[in-house]
Amino acid sequence: MREYLLRMSHNALVLIEWGNLECLKWQRSQSLTERQAMAQELVQAATEFRLYALLALLKLKIWIVFRLDRWPLVSAPSLPALRRVFGIDALSSYNRVKQAAGGLSNRLWSK
Repeated sequence: MREYLLRMSHNALVLIEWGNLECLKWQRSQSLTERQAMAQELVQAATEFRLYALLALLKLKIWIVFRLDRWPLVSAPSLPALRRVFGIDALSSYNRVKQAAGGLSNRLWSK
């Protein structure tokens, strides 16, 4: 799970950089183009997803370091509980990133 979260965080960072690069390419024009809007959506979605991955990784590390599974007064840690961390739902956040990346990619290839 730790490796998976690290990969999710890295992939989100790559998508953030791609979105930022696309925003900078078309920054010269005064009006907001559809491509810029898609790039901004990708940056926002990937940033939220990266935040989720980093927070879930932090929570997982705390579970491991403090061995919370052995504490009698605390409920045992649950991996399915990592689906939602600090109000960010992993599946909906991932779907938002997937839609934004797909939309920007289709827009770039259609021109």
